[in-house]
Amino acid sequence: MKMKIINQNKQERPTYDHIRYGKGTQHFVLPPRNINKTDFEMEVYVMAIEKIKELQDRFKEIRDEYNELEPRLLSNKINISVNIRYLIAKFNYKKERYCILKWIKYWKDLAGIKEEKGFREKLDVERARSYPIEDLYKGDLRRVMNRLQGLCPFHEEKSPSFFIFEDNHFHCFGCSEHGSSIDFLMKTKNLDFVSAVKELQK
Repeated sequence: MKMKIINQNKQERPTYDHIRYGKGTQHFVLPPRNINKTDFEMEVYVMAIEKIKELQDRFKEIRDEYNELEPRLLSNKINISVNIRYLIAKFNYKKERYCILKWIKYWKDLAGIKEEKGFREKLDVERARSYPIEDLYKGDLRRVMNRLQGLCPFHEEKSPSFFIFEDNHFHCFGCSEHGSSIDFLMKTKNLDFVSAVKELQK
């Protein structure tokens, strides 16, 4: 479960299984390799469900933070290969994401939770997010370094401020709309989340 600890500055911060705090630093930690499986003990099962929900919420939090941060880091017009702040942010995001997924698997295995229908649907969501946004975009796009640039489909403009990035998310520097291919389809076709996911899997 998420707990609160007090640091030297007496500021509260959340702690997770996959994060260990040091003096002014934090480290990402993988779960134990050896799993002592239980026979569906209810306390362990309930705790695992809470842990998985906590980790999924954290995953969404860091993904949204990174998706908002990345355009700002790249907008300083420094070549991506030497943009140190961007490379550090990208490394930290990928490292924590990797640890979170490992811990989710650990808790599933510990409590004997099988990858049933709900988990397969989650995988389908990830597959939908990987659908290329450029194939959904109506109009002309031009390549600018590692990005694709075009007129924003969400507001009227004469100078293109809409970008599609390498990791398949979009951001408009004019109206601040941003998100994944699912978000793009929801906004352009006025679909709900489930309908957009199904549309991207046809």
